[in-house]
Amino acid sequence: MYGTRGWVKARVGVTATETARDVAFSAHALLHGDVVLEVRDARLDPRFLDNPLVTSAPCIRFYAGAPLTTHDGFNLGTLCVIDDAPREFSAEDAEILEELAGVVMDELELRRQARRTVSQALALQEQAERTARPMQASLLPPELPQLDGVDR
Repeated sequence: MYGTRGWVKARVGVTATETARDVAFSAHALLHGDVVLEVRDARLDPRFLDNPLVTSAPCIRFYAGAPLTTHDGFNLGTLCVIDDAPREFSAEDAEILEELAGVVMDELELRRQARRTVSQALALQEQAERTARPMQASLLPPELPQLDGVDR
């Protein structure tokens, strides 16, 4: 979540691609700490009962969200499960959601590191080519020798 909007980057069964941050359940999940925020019935939860995401489409009743936090402590968003019906959410369910959030973060961190590594490799290759050009030029004769029977 950044600024005043929250974006839905991947979804199944939800059509919304963004929401206002001030009503987003994910904003609450990120403030909740590094544990899963569970809302079994949003209509009964004082934090959400008048939330427009509860009182109108998509009519959220159940929410569980695990923070997606980088290894250096930056919150990127949440991995969440929502439903338009109240649900029970066991400790095992919460543990699975936390583990999945960890897998998502590991993949994002690996991707970031891979991009950094590729960028460093390209910079090293460019530096090597810049160094090699003058060396290569110094090894070539200033002028090609004339060989009998060979046309230039």
